[in-house]
Amino acid sequence: MPLRDWIQEFRKLHELARKGELAGAELAEYHRAREELATALLSAQQLDLKAGQQARQSLRVQRTLQVDLVISAGSKLRSMTLDVSIGGFAAMLGYSPAVGESAEIVLRMPADAPISAHATVGGTKRYNGAYRVSFVFVQLPDAARERIEFLVFDTVLEALKL
Repeated sequence: MPLRDWIQEFRKLHELARKGELAGAELAEYHRAREELATALLSAQQLDLKAGQQARQSLRVQRTLQVDLVISAGSKLRSMTLDVSIGGFAAMLGYSPAVGESAEIVLRMPADAPISAHATVGGTKRYNGAYRVSFVFVQLPDAARERIEFLVFDTVLEALKL
């Protein structure tokens, strides 16, 4: 099947899944196709998977969302995400929290209720007086994980307008 046709079919499945209209074999096919697309995108980005990890768990997309953070030291911050995945997100901060430090986050989702979650600092990197800070979700509830996964694939499909 030509790529354009495959993406159009995936787009249809994605919309049906978003509406909760897939079940059984159709839902399984959608999840298989989602993993296939994520694998192709990671390969194109020359990114490797960690052992036992599915491609869609590693797929990170550039997406700007407002995020409110309370880092363990008690600082209340508001920032914007740089990228998002079902494993976490990155944001620019004015200081570098310690790797492993815990955070309570509220991620403002487009046209949907915010997601509140626990996260830890996964890494920091200095950029021109600010810090790119990666946050890793901790025990993200399944419903929140699914909402973020839909957001990730919505973003992919927006970029793949054919």
